[in-house]
Amino acid sequence: MLRYHPGAEPNPTEWLELDEHERINFVADYHRRKRIELPQPTLHAALHVTIENQVAMKDEVVSETMARVREEGLTRHGAIHAIGSVLLKHLQAIARATSAPPTTSAYYESLRQLTASGWLESHFEDRRERSR
Repeated sequence: MLRYHPGAEPNPTEWLELDEHERINFVADYHRRKRIELPQPTLHAALHVTIENQVAMKDEVVSETMARVREEGLTRHGAIHAIGSVLLKHLQAIARATSAPPTTSAYYESLRQLTASGWLESHFEDRRERSR
């Protein structure tokens, strides 16, 4: 694997053979090459890598969600971001949990409820709020 591009699914075998740091570096390099400025580039790359890992490992719910939101109009890169936003909320809930943390099934349920239009609405609303 020479370069990462979120618009094309990496070869699952080659992707999973890479060290996790190599995967993160490939994703970060893509964003640098495209001059995409990010407030937390390593976190952003790690979320990309996590979603790519789940797709490469053929996680059924993640793969179905990826296909569905793409059919609803998101690019592959947009779908990674949409799924990554669900994952990030799930991880934040785990970090805040004072008793039993949310389960994987809660993550999967959130993915099943994810829609392209819903993500686009919330994504752009978040951006408007941050720019105020």
